[in-house]
Amino acid sequence: MSSHVKINYTRRARLAYLRFFNSRSPQLNIVLGFLVYTLAGWVLLCLPFLHTQPVGWLDNLFVATSAISTTGLAPVSVADSYNWGGELVVLLLIQAGGIGYMTLTTYYLLLTTRRITRWHENIIGAAFTMPDSIELRDFIRSAIVFTVVMELLGTVGFLISFLQADMGFWQAL
Repeated sequence: MSSHVKINYTRRARLAYLRFFNSRSPQLNIVLGFLVYTLAGWVLLCLPFLHTQPVGWLDNLFVATSAISTTGLAPVSVADSYNWGGELVVLLLIQAGGIGYMTLTTYYLLLTTRRITRWHENIIGAAFTMPDSIELRDFIRSAIVFTVVMELLGTVGFLISFLQADMGFWQAL
């Protein structure tokens, strides 16, 4: 396949993608984004090399949905059913759900493109209710920094408590 054909195919695929999402309401795009994150987590959790024991596809879907929505429910024991890679996938889904997938997506967009399109502004406006005086870029950065700092403080607090309970360092961590 020549590079010209690849470029045209890529351009057509991007235009079809933009047409699809631009024709939807911001609220529907938020739901579709939630669905995409959930399905991506489900597909990853279905990979057999991430399991320590067999886990059904429906259980993997439930774990992925629960993790991204941060409900904390699981039909199987995450620690017993998944290896460190599967646990990492669950952890990343929890992080995406806890910080908010819209916040993460916007942060990634700001890091990579340095600008937000009108379409993104509409979706973000539907996800976050903010006064006009607050700059979106500052809000997103503050949300990410605040979350990371609070999680680090919580990690240190738990680590100290677990170490005082005579746990080994790596088990406490």
